[in-house]
Amino acid sequence: MDLKFILESILFSAQKPLSVKEIRDVLGNAAEQDDADATVKGLKKIKEADVTAALEQLAQEHEDAKRSYRVACVAGSWQFVTQPEFSPWLKALVGVKARPPRLSQPALETLAIIAYRQPITRAEVEQIRGVNVDARCRP
Repeated sequence: MDLKFILESILFSAQKPLSVKEIRDVLGNAAEQDDADATVKGLKKIKEADVTAALEQLAQEHEDAKRSYRVACVAGSWQFVTQPEFSPWLKALVGVKARPPRLSQPALETLAIIAYRQPITRAEVEQIRGVNVDARCRP
């Protein structure tokens, strides 16, 4: 098997971008499996430069193929990414992420008290804020 195709399958199945070290760890772990054949075991001690060269060659092949996706190295980790011109459809699929909800004024007051006076108990926070927080549901 060609190293490029092995790396392609690893990146395709990965849930997150993978660094070269993480990829080498995957190759090493695969070699330790009971059912590993000679090809799998042969990649156990592959050099980092060889993995990087294969990834760069794979990235170039994907770029030359002019597909809607490519292999890219972002912040030292490799992953499949889509070409920027397809962003309108991907935004429609995934949705535009809204800003996280802001904290309410009582929540901000409580966090400020905790930050300033920690360690602190719930009763002390209630006393400082001048409110009684009861977790029971009222009809």
